[in-house]
Amino acid sequence: MLEIKNVSKTFGKNEVLKNINLKIKKGERIAIIGPSGSGKSTLLRCMNLLEVPSKGKIIFEGEELNNKNIEEKRKKIGMVFQSFYLFENLTVIENLLLAPKEAKLYSKEEAIKKAESLLKEVDLYDKKEDYPNTLSGGQKQRIAIIRSLMMNPDIMLFDEPTSALDPEMIEDILNLMMTLAHREVTMIVVTHEMNFTKKFATRILFMDEGEIVEEGTKSEIFSHPKSKRLQTFLSKINI
Repeated sequence: MLEIKNVSKTFGKNEVLKNINLKIKKGERIAIIGPSGSGKSTLLRCMNLLEVPSKGKIIFEGEELNNKNIEEKRKKIGMVFQSFYLFENLTVIENLLLAPKEAKLYSKEEAIKKAESLLKEVDLYDKKEDYPNTLSGGQKQRIAIIRSLMMNPDIMLFDEPTSALDPEMIEDILNLMMTLAHREVTMIVVTHEMNFTKKFATRILFMDEGEIVEEGTKSEIFSHPKSKRLQTFLSKINI
């Protein structure tokens, strides 16, 4: 589904990603973990060319991403950020309808029906006519996630989706992502939530200093880490 071939990324003299190679299959749930500054978010943003690799290729569904096709391909690559990026001058349902309208994905009636159905799934149907500034951080992030789902993406990218939330709001977002996991949506998540990673991921990537140091199942990563760097990382976090 998604292939990263020999991808490097530099900012000035700083090499943030170093010759990354990765293949992601349909239905996989990938968690990317590692210390701050290890290149996790940069790698994620390269997957839909929000950051353009300095070297290498991103291949999505058999086609290399480039400036000519990226806008069309992004319709199938959902992205959820740390911040919510909702339009404050639009109501909740207007935020949900905007991208499908621009993409001419549904009729107006179909789009409204889908938006209302998703709002019911996340217990926010009663907020559909409210504006974002009246919502909590957890509610905004749930709206941001279902906004991506409105486009029927083939893959969803999450960049630390709980980092901007208060602790009591985090569980709601993680539960929603677990619900998506049961739908077999292909997902790649940069996260610091290790307990969630254990429950969620079919494969875990551990990054450090711009490289994928180790990858494997939750048992391989958490119970049988091979590299000294991963062992040190795990010894310093509470899991």
